[in-house]
This record gives sequence, structure tokens and C-alpha cells, in this order.
Amino acid sequence: MHSTICDQDFGAEDDSMFVERFLKKFIDFSLMLDFGSVNEQYREKYPFYFERFIINDADETILNKVFPKLLKKINIRRIEKLIEKVNIIHSVICNDKVDISVFGMFKTFC
Repeated sequence: MHSTICDQDFGAEDDSMFVERFLKKFIDFSLMLDFGSVNEQYREKYPFYFERFIINDADETILNKVFPKLLKKINIRRIEKLIEKVNIIHSVICNDKVDISVFGMFKTFC
């Protein structure tokens, strides 16, 4: 008779009993996650991108209102990919710091 690890752990019983005992080892649950929200540290998370801009105090106030609204219905993985893509485009176009008004390009990718 051939013995398997499952037979040793759960006993060599009929199939229905084996399945029941096997499945008791697992817990099945799911969570619904929303998109979350952009917090105030977004510029610290993506400094490589925001350092490409000249941002004064007035621009920062506007940016803090606009950026979270742009990303409101986008999940975090997609946001990260978008910022990576826009950063690449920005680096291809120019290496110098530019005015924050160029940030409008980001909206076209959202």
C-alpha cells in the first residue's frame, strides 16, 4: 500500500472524510478594499517626481487640493505606475526643473 504525506497527516480515510478534514486547515475570508485617499505625504512618497518642478507656496496650496482629486478613483498600484510613466516622459522631454503648470500633463494619463 502506498502512503502519502496527506495520508499521514489526515489519515487514509474515504475521499469525503479526507476532503472535509483537509479543508478544515484553511480559513477562507475576503475583504473589500476601497481606493483609499491620497494623504498629505504624497510628495514625500514620490520625491523623484516632484523634485522636477519649481513649486512656490501658492502653487503648493493648489497642488494639495488638485492632486488628491486627480487620483480620487485610482488604486495605489495604478497611481504608482502612472507616476513612473509621467516621470519617464518628463525625463525624456527635459532634465531641468520646470514650472508646476507642466504638472497638467499628469492629468492626461489619469
